[in-house]
Amino acid sequence: MKVIFLKDVPRVGRKHDLKEVADGYALNNLIPRKLAVPATPEHIRRVATVRATQASSSAAQETRVRELSSKTKETPITIQVVANEKGHLFKGVHVSDIISAIRKDHGVTLTEKEVEAPESIKEVGLYTIHVTVGGYRGECIISIQKA
Repeated sequence: MKVIFLKDVPRVGRKHDLKEVADGYALNNLIPRKLAVPATPEHIRRVATVRATQASSSAAQETRVRELSSKTKETPITIQVVANEKGHLFKGVHVSDIISAIRKDHGVTLTEKEVEAPESIKEVGLYTIHVTVGGYRGECIISIQKA
C-alpha cells in the first residue's frame, strides 16, 4: 500500500515521503497512529503544495542568511553582557542568546540546529559563528561587549 508520511518514522520514512509499505503495517500501525495517510490523489496534491511552499520559504530564508552574513562582516552583531574588569563574563553567552540577538537586530529567525557556535562564550571579544541554512553555510561575526 502506498502511503504519505505525516511525521518522521525512524527506518521507514520521513515526513511528506510517498512510500510503499506492507498493507498490514499501514492499516494497523501507521494510519491509526496518524503517522501516515493513504496516498490518494488529493493527499498527493496537498503534499506537492506543501513541498513547494517549503522550498520557496527555504530559498527566502537562505537569501536572508546570505544578507546577514555579508552585513555582519561590516558591522558585527553586538551582544551586551555583564563582565568584570578583565573581560570575563559572569554568565556565558549561549547559542540561544545569539539567535535572539540575530532575530532582534536583523529579523532573521534561526534554529539551534542551524547555528554552530562555541558551546559557551565566556569572554568579551569578537567571535565567528557558522550559520547553515539549506545548502548555504555562512559566517557571522558576533561582538560580545561589556555592559
